[in-house]
Amino acid sequence: MIKAIIFDFDGTIVNSHNLLTQTLKMTVFKNFNIDLKDEQIRPYYGMNGIGILRGILKSKYRKSIFDDYYKTYQDIHDEYTLPLDLKIIEILEFLKNKNIPLFILTGRDSKTLNYSLDKFKINKYFKKKYYGSSTFKNKSYNFLKLLKEQNLKNDEVIYIGDSVGDIKACNSVNIKIISVAYYRDKWMRKLENYNDVVCNSIDDLKIILGNLIK
Repeated sequence: MIKAIIFDFDGTIVNSHNLLTQTLKMTVFKNFNIDLKDEQIRPYYGMNGIGILRGILKSKYRKSIFDDYYKTYQDIHDEYTLPLDLKIIEILEFLKNKNIPLFILTGRDSKTLNYSLDKFKINKYFKKKYYGSSTFKNKSYNFLKLLKEQNLKNDEVIYIGDSVGDIKACNSVNIKIISVAYYRDKWMRKLENYNDVVCNSIDDLKIILGNLIK
């Protein structure tokens, strides 16, 4: 029996890949006049904003750069994200009405995540949020932490995420995952090669959750 649903944020609730990459690129260019490339960013996704900046900048990183990063994130947020799809709200409302506790478990830092959740007016749906680390990709660790804190078993939760890394993290702790591909770019690896349950539209996700939670 499913007792809780855990959501990723980027690429799952919001199509925010462009927002994150542009925030990083603008921050690094402002501070170092360096044109950052996507391939320089990609290896560090899964860590929080501080971790990504530290990974890219190495010894050049300092706290004021994250402050610039957060300000840039706020400044360009509305330009680089579309309004939240109403079907996502419908899913959150459906789960709320079924009294299913909802959690977010993400690589994000708390400041940017909560800014977006407040912007989209959906912070109220989530019982607790588990954030990324600045030193390692910590989703597997946070899954175990969530299960312990919320007194849940592995087979009582389902994660909803959008990446191969999410699939591998769930597999490592024996948690089921629904993969979503509705925001993914064509160049990204096909999730069907790693998971049997892949939603190519938000409607697909609605149907699966509706069948899962009566």
